[in-house]
Amino acid sequence: MKYLTDVTTLRFFPEKCTGCGRCIEVCPHGVFKLSDKKASITDKDLCMECG
Repeated sequence: MKYLTDVTTLRFFPEKCTGCGRCIEVCPHGVFKLSDKKASITDKDLCMECG
């Protein structure tokens, strides 16, 4: 069972990403990945929006 399947209100602006990796460090569900010094969301259904 997925948490809030196909629903998310997370606002992620890739153009504002500095590639610091902080999102990866703090996300307990591992929804972010860093590629070419830019973060992206790997699976929005895993996001619990803990902010």
